[in-house]
Amino acid sequence: MPFAYYIFGFAILFGVLVFLHELGHFLMARLLGIGVEVFSLGFGPRIGGFRRNGIDYRISLIPLGGYVRIRGEEGEPTDTADPTAFYNRPVWQQLLVITAGGITNLMIGVFFFAFAFMIGFHVPAYLKEKPAIRFVYPESPAEKAGVTPGDVILAVNNQPVHTWSEAQDAITRQLQPNIRLTLRRGPETLTLSVQGQLDEKQGYYFYGILAHPPLAVDRVDPESPADLAGLRPGDIIYRVNQINILGLGHFQELIQKIGAKPVKLHILRNGQKIILTATPRFNPELKRHVLGFIPKTLEFVRDRKGTIEAFREGLRETLNAITLFFRAVHRMISGTLSVKTLSGPIGIAKYAGIFLARGMAWFFRLMAMISVQLGVINLLPIPALDGGHAAMILISGVSTAVTGKALSPRVREWVTLVGAILLIALMIAVIALDIFRLFG
Repeated sequence: MPFAYYIFGFAILFGVLVFLHELGHFLMARLLGIGVEVFSLGFGPRIGGFRRNGIDYRISLIPLGGYVRIRGEEGEPTDTADPTAFYNRPVWQQLLVITAGGITNLMIGVFFFAFAFMIGFHVPAYLKEKPAIRFVYPESPAEKAGVTPGDVILAVNNQPVHTWSEAQDAITRQLQPNIRLTLRRGPETLTLSVQGQLDEKQGYYFYGILAHPPLAVDRVDPESPADLAGLRPGDIIYRVNQINILGLGHFQELIQKIGAKPVKLHILRNGQKIILTATPRFNPELKRHVLGFIPKTLEFVRDRKGTIEAFREGLRETLNAITLFFRAVHRMISGTLSVKTLSGPIGIAKYAGIFLARGMAWFFRLMAMISVQLGVINLLPIPALDGGHAAMILISGVSTAVTGKALSPRVREWVTLVGAILLIALMIAVIALDIFRLFG
């Protein structure tokens, strides 16, 4: 995929979400009559704009998000007699302005999820079918636990599921290595515990069950690398070198990274495991390395919802995203989820490009997920973020009510500085993880 997709997708995603976050602060301040000095689309030097009612509406050089400068936000109540200055307004109004950005992100999440559902997704037809397991990876956690093809999933960690879509959601949202599957095998019902393996490069737990074979061969081109290696129609490719493939897209990505080097294909042929060695060949027309076979295709259907149902699903997905965030934080603190699953700007840019290429429904869905996470993170009482600012406003209000003195500006500055340093350190860490993941 062209590199521009990643840059363009990230710029749109990040720029729109940050801009709408700042718009939330701006509109709340204007609604409450608190002075606003600058509303900027972008960062850096001013390159254009206009002034109206004392506000500088500007376009700045760097088109990634924007910012709002509230009158008197960095001052003290004694600094000015201006009633429109931020710290001269009641505490509840200050809190509304500070939290408006994060709340806006949460509300935007509902709308973006709803837009995605109204546009509709082309999804595999099996997602609407009962969760019958049709493929179990050899030597996988599921095979070791005793899961066999033909088993039907009835529940995941005691949560009943009726379709593959529900089963996948239940499995991925657990964010833990161990899952309990309640299965129906013929007339028998049994519960098996599957201990997942963390894929540190991809950032997810691998269990080894699928609703369909990961990559089934339909036709092999004569004299192609695949033909010369002995690949045959009906073969199921489940592993490339030592990497379990998840589907055609994952397989193609691996082949492009390997290039014109010999690759080991792990095959299932009539239930027998075989290892073939093939060397991809560069195709000048397709401009990529290929092995020369046609895979069997899945049946896809369009899943589109009406307006009311879309917004109902949007609200449900937003609540699920919030729950997933706190569950992930809890798992990381308890040590059951590796911090290596975190993604930074590089990881977000990667997914932004992929989802943009897949269509606007998928891109809106990604924007909704990121928007909800931005909203939740900003509302946490972390110094240097909106939630930390709100916490200091509350502490200052209590201090004023009890002692008659507001929180010292020096204390606020030091707390904010420490928080900023910690956030920068965290950002450096996740960027490093992105780089390690990118280069293996």
